Amino acid sequence: MSLPLLRDSIVFLIFGLLILGGIVGLSTVIQSGIGASPDSVAYIGAAKNLLDGHGLSLPYGEPDNPAMTHHAPLYPLLLALSGSGGWKIMDAAKWINIILFIINIGIVFFILRSISSNFWLPMAGCTLILASPTMIQIHAMAWTEPLFISLSTLGLYVLSRYLENGRRMPLVMSGILLGLAFLTRYAGAVLIATGMVVIILLGRKSLRQKLLDVLVFGGFTSLPMILWMARNKIVTKTATNREFLFHPLGKAQLMEMLGTFSGWVLIPERIPALVRGILLIALSIAVIWIIYVNIWNALINKKYKDLTNELRSIPPIVNVFVIYIISYIGFLVFSVTFIDANTPFDERILSPVYNAGVILIVYTLDRLLKSPKTNQAIKITLVALLSIAVAIYIVNAAGFINTYQSSGLGFNSVYWREAEILQATKNLPADITIYTNVPEVVYLYTGRSALRLPKPSFALTKQVNPEYQADLSLIRDRLQSNTGVIVYFTQLAHSSQSEESGLIDTLNLCLYESSDEGNLYLPEKSGLPCRLSQEGSS
Repeated sequence: MSLPLLRDSIVFLIFGLLILGGIVGLSTVIQSGIGASPDSVAYIGAAKNLLDGHGLSLPYGEPDNPAMTHHAPLYPLLLALSGSGGWKIMDAAKWINIILFIINIGIVFFILRSISSNFWLPMAGCTLILASPTMIQIHAMAWTEPLFISLSTLGLYVLSRYLENGRRMPLVMSGILLGLAFLTRYAGAVLIATGMVVIILLGRKSLRQKLLDVLVFGGFTSLPMILWMARNKIVTKTATNREFLFHPLGKAQLMEMLGTFSGWVLIPERIPALVRGILLIALSIAVIWIIYVNIWNALINKKYKDLTNELRSIPPIVNVFVIYIISYIGFLVFSVTFIDANTPFDERILSPVYNAGVILIVYTLDRLLKSPKTNQAIKITLVALLSIAVAIYIVNAAGFINTYQSSGLGFNSVYWREAEILQATKNLPADITIYTNVPEVVYLYTGRSALRLPKPSFALTKQVNPEYQADLSLIRDRLQSNTGVIVYFTQLAHSSQSEESGLIDTLNLCLYESSDEGNLYLPEKSGLPCRLSQEGSS
């Protein structure tokens, strides 16, 4: 066996072992079932409704199966397709995410192998993916992010192939993949902007030809979503269930974003926020400087004719990912400011840039290790730091797996599986209407179509709900006819003690059942005995 063939065999053997380790770790976390959150239940419920002949609609929250518009459709469609083959949808979600975990690790490995000749760096990069608690968590939950990351990363890689040869076929294939990613998450709109900027700035054709390619690319990426939004507009009069209003980014969201990025690069949380921010900015500048050092030198030396050649000497996928990360973060800031004030900057929402960030950091290390200008001491230090980071990630992953292997994640945790209030809700007569602040968990565990309690203000826009009192009056009338109950969950972000107290006073409620998870209320004039005093809910 030749030396290159032996080397490749060893590389793929190690990669196979890494994949196997990742599968074992993820499977351990979800051995009791895929994790679920309110969004997860929306996807699962929409898939079940589609299989039952009700279209992509939600079986809870509002009467008569309201059409799903707040979420993009591809992931629920995939769940429904899997469910049509006889699988339970929750089981299908579990296996889909295991497959997507393998795909996402494989894509990163393939890209790193294409831009680095180093033997170990691609392995280290893959380990930072499969041992990342962020990546494990999003693949252990029935969320859209794993599918979105697969489609967007692959689509951006194919777009980089277009930059290399200028052919139309990679452009079309990229447009299709990124269009499917857009159909998975509305945040995929940033992929259209990313692709257009990439074509204009990095394309090798004339401006006229690049503009034509922008039109071709934009058509393939946007057409599926245009059709979906047209359906939404026809059915519900709203394209995405969102409004364009100004609600500025708050300090809490900026701190959350800082915390997420700091955690990824292992900056301790106990360090003051200002210092962490400075360290993150310094690291970002260092990565960009090292990637584009020859371009900076050309600019400093006024060798403007060399700029194009220097830019093209960098692997196209690296340039694409730089533009993508900047565009994605910018899009999130824009979205929170004008479209959806309720969007957090947590690990889930920012996860689409994690893989791209790992690839850029590994490429930066590869450049430094190969550069004759980097002295041996610095190379040893960089290898040591990377090794320590990989070790910490593995330890953190082991801790995450150990924590959740028996307890489960989200609504599928032991806490909710053993919730007394859900059992009491399940035992209610079938003709009783259930009003609740978390209809998703009621539907998931009882199969009943609970209605959502109104809120004094809208989370998406931070605007006052002008219909709040009118909505409460309708609920009060329904309760007084002895055809409804209130189930208020107290241990979730959707709850507040003041809101619960307000509902008790406004709707004239008495406490019927209580548990650690929440309280079940009846109208005072229901004729049924209130088993507990209202003070028991405090």
